[in-house]
Amino acid sequence: MSKAGTILDFNFNSLSSGATASQIAAYMTNALQASGCTGCSVTVEGAVADQTYTADGNVVGPREGNQYDSLTLGDSNGATNSNGTWNSSHDTFIANTSDSGDQVSTEMSLMFTGLTISSLSFDFEIFPDINCPSLSDCGSHDSNLPDFELTAGTGTIGSGSAVTAFGTNGFVYGVLPGTTNGTLKTSPDGSDELAPQYIGVSGNLAVSNVTDLNFVDWPATIGVDNLQISYTADAPEPNSLLLAAIGFGLIGISLRRKKSLS
Repeated sequence: MSKAGTILDFNFNSLSSGATASQIAAYMTNALQASGCTGCSVTVEGAVADQTYTADGNVVGPREGNQYDSLTLGDSNGATNSNGTWNSSHDTFIANTSDSGDQVSTEMSLMFTGLTISSLSFDFEIFPDINCPSLSDCGSHDSNLPDFELTAGTGTIGSGSAVTAFGTNGFVYGVLPGTTNGTLKTSPDGSDELAPQYIGVSGNLAVSNVTDLNFVDWPATIGVDNLQISYTADAPEPNSLLLAAIGFGLIGISLRRKKSLS
């Protein structure tokens, strides 16, 4: 049985690009049970496994020879800003848009059964959006500025309240490249990229024994990688404890009978 405060990492790298929400859920459920969380499971909605999505080349990144490359969750690991280390091998992350650019949802929701979560951390990305090609076109925090909201709760999937320790009262907003999220401002698609975007890490976020996590996007694509949770498995149901006690009692009676007959 798992102990209180068990820490588990989901890096999603065993998933192929394009893996569905149900395949993501199966991977996470297997990881939980392998960590000792007997009977635990995860339900996933609105997510797909991704590796190479770059918003049509509008994500900024480093210069490699004569070419600029987009720095994303798929070609970096734990990048705190656009100056993170780029690598040519592709990491798998979960997103609400596929590698081919097809949007699956506006929210990725994870519902955990058989456990409660007391803290979490993750790498995340806000991809640029066509409806907000620059801050001057979409304004500061208006309806078209891409953002990422984190909510958590104990209700049905997709429910929950803002995790206020994340960003500003639960929100992180896209920023102009080359300003507050690293110095890189050139994307493969142009010279100085103006589309707001963001890549970073959440840090450790305390939550109050929640069972559902929701990564909410407006209006562009978001991605999550290296999700780490600290969890406590639920106590066995009373009926399970009773059955276990009966089982141990029968074993004891059997051993006593064998001893008396020997």
